[in-house]
Amino acid sequence: MDTGKVRYIYRPYLFSLEDVLQRTMAEALYCAGEQGKFWEMHDWEYANATRMIGGTDVLALLVNEASPKLGLDGAALRTCLEEGRYRSRLQQIMDDALARGVQSTPSFLINERGIEGAAPFETFQQIIEEELAK
Repeated sequence: MDTGKVRYIYRPYLFSLEDVLQRTMAEALYCAGEQGKFWEMHDWEYANATRMIGGTDVLALLVNEASPKLGLDGAALRTCLEEGRYRSRLQQIMDDALARGVQSTPSFLINERGIEGAAPFETFQQIIEEELAK
């Protein structure tokens, strides 16, 4: 239901841009987003996360397997990833998260009120209702 009262913004949080796996997976979200497939890539990455850990060529997996499955232009995805097109955006997200006290994932901010971890729906509902009442 879209009432226009609440907006959901998803930001991948990395602990370090030096971690090639984390960085590549986060960048792939934005690169896929250029082709209208952000959430499809998000879901594919979660479903295939264990396959990407432990020395797998993540770039090849994303380009050769995820791209055709998701209907992405694999060459465009590869170019976007190799250029590091979203690296500065990811750094901004990390800096912002640290400034707001985010230290773990998942973390949620509702008008600067933080929730860390997998909180029950009722916790979100209460905070959202309190914020809307202001």
